[in-house]
Amino acid sequence: MSDVEHAGWAVGGPGSRLRRRRSPLLGLISLLLLVGGAVAATLGIVRLASEAGPAQERILARGAVAALDGPQAATASIVSPVAGPATVWLNLGGLSNVRETIVAGSECELVRPDGSRHRIRGSRQGASIATDHFETIGEVTLGAGRNLVSCRHVPFGRVTRRGRLRQEHAFVVERGSPTDGLGGLWLLFGGAAALVLGVPAGMRWRSGTLERT
Repeated sequence: MSDVEHAGWAVGGPGSRLRRRRSPLLGLISLLLLVGGAVAATLGIVRLASEAGPAQERILARGAVAALDGPQAATASIVSPVAGPATVWLNLGGLSNVRETIVAGSECELVRPDGSRHRIRGSRQGASIATDHFETIGEVTLGAGRNLVSCRHVPFGRVTRRGRLRQEHAFVVERGSPTDGLGGLWLLFGGAAALVLGVPAGMRWRSGTLERT
């Protein structure tokens, strides 16, 4: 007579000598990882959607990027009480490939109160940050006092694609670094990591261990 019992659906049923033992601690850990990860990832997405890009209360100045081969646009003036970082954003929606070409063909110059200058080009950023309606041209460091920012389009890419560079486009200068509004990334990445860990933990808890009664 065989003493072998199939450990499938019959486990724990009538006549079965096997019981499935599940760890309450592992179940609690997997639940916390899955629920906490989902909540954190959702909050991260919400924060990114609401905080990424220039905040209205942090905008220091607005101006126009002069058209390629066109006249110089008006200079934006910024009076800053202290020295500190600022970000120049191109204010333009539309298809990303078109907008990125316009960003790459944008150049801005900052003249600080002490006469020192800082030039940035959209094509030479380490990494550009983009939202639905804004994309960074670059980051500058303002001096304490009256700063002047002027921008214009410069030749970039194929000649046949420079038509949009022959138009003026709006820009804004925001106090702070372009990464200031990306705090939601930590929640998003942390939540995603928790979900990745929670799935196998939940599967391990569900399978449990078999014990003979």
